[in-house]
Amino acid sequence: MLVLYDQSFDANEIFVLLVTVIGYLAVYLARIQFSFNMLLLSLLFGIYTGFFFDHTISLYPMNYYDVNEVSKFEVFDFISYIMYGPFSYFFIYLWEKLQLQTRHTVAYILCWSLFGILTENGAHRLGLYHYKGGYSILYSFTFYPIVQLIWLNVYWKLKKEPAAN
Repeated sequence: MLVLYDQSFDANEIFVLLVTVIGYLAVYLARIQFSFNMLLLSLLFGIYTGFFFDHTISLYPMNYYDVNEVSKFEVFDFISYIMYGPFSYFFIYLWEKLQLQTRHTVAYILCWSLFGILTENGAHRLGLYHYKGGYSILYSFTFYPIVQLIWLNVYWKLKKEPAAN
């Protein structure tokens, strides 16, 4: 069944556009010493994991929430997935910038997970996410640490590998 939440260009679209533009502008301005491949990988990792988890738990048979204004995939859904890229980039950027060690991993991931929950809560209040079927934002807290730990481990592995010629 198609559910229509809203038909106007309003807060949820503005949120997606602002976060996307500001996020990618910040990536451009940050200019850390990542290779182009690592930059691209970090952006794509964020986009892919957002898309993967949103479509895993927001589609049948789970169907725990809808994204944006209609319960089917639309253009702003795609833009909202692009929005995740800079978050993934800055997750690694700050790890490097702060020169953190593995002993800081749990605290770092918990801080980013809390940031993720706060950001998702703001997006939910603006109408980007529509929870249903008993879904709670606290359930999202289980996904953030998993994704971040995977991403950090991928980054550590790639960082140890010698550059390909």
